[in-house]
Amino acid sequence: MGAGLSKEKGKRGEREVCAILKERGYESERTQRGVAQAEDVTGVPGWSIEVKRTERFAIRPSWAQARRQAGDRVPVVATRWNGGEWLAVVPLGALLDLRAEVDRRYGPV
Repeated sequence: MGAGLSKEKGKRGEREVCAILKERGYESERTQRGVAQAEDVTGVPGWSIEVKRTERFAIRPSWAQARRQAGDRVPVVATRWNGGEWLAVVPLGALLDLRAEVDRRYGPV
């Protein structure tokens, strides 16, 4: 895939993630291009979201980029391939913190 087509695919992916977040009540938007070290999508407090819309997801460089950009926020990499569902890569500790919050609110399952 050419560089131009790849960039367009990435932009579509960012718009898809924004739409999913908006459906769930987050005021998300794509980050302005040209902002150095900025995540792809904003709107979820405490999270830094990097979007990877690719057939060949490279977790190590994607994760390194997300961590660099996150600062003191939780790095999140959202990814999907053609025909696939959106997946999120998050630190295991953050996932367990989310689970603990669910348990506090609703009781252990």
